[in-house]
Amino acid sequence: MKVGMCLPFHIGLDEMKKALKDEGGEFWEGCYSELAKLEQAEFDKINDFIKSIDLPLTHCNGFIDKEDRFFDSPEMFKKGEEYVKRSFERFSKTDLRHITFGSGGARATCENRNREETYKVLEEFCSEILAPLAKDYGYTIGMEPLNSGETDIFTTTTETFDFVKKLDLPQIRMIVDF
Repeated sequence: MKVGMCLPFHIGLDEMKKALKDEGGEFWEGCYSELAKLEQAEFDKINDFIKSIDLPLTHCNGFIDKEDRFFDSPEMFKKGEEYVKRSFERFSKTDLRHITFGSGGARATCENRNREETYKVLEEFCSEILAPLAKDYGYTIGMEPLNSGETDIFTTTTETFDFVKKLDLPQIRMIVDF
């Protein structure tokens, strides 16, 4: 078992991250989409700080921001592919290896699709875009079941497990947070 903590990237929490390291912390977890959207100079500044305190950022949650509804249309699907390629390249210069795909608002059923169609689009996205790129960059994606107040897709461990099992891809796993 490793000891870590989920902390945002906001300036001002640097002392907390240093304290985590001083108290035996071995890693910290941050919000993927928050870092992915930063300008490169700001990303580099945060990455330099991470290296300076020797507390690696090995895990991220918040893979896709709720405003980025990549599964709503073919055009948005293409933007999702570009987002994954660009952000995976950016994170390749860090210690990140585990990305949690909770992102309830981003994966929820949209107006122009029913739940089954959304499920199929997510299956396509994971198998054709996400898993091959995760393999290329050495990432593991953890599908996370969320409560029904956050989304209508993958709201139980059984549903999430069945999805991951059906994909049968080593880069796509399941994470249960309790």
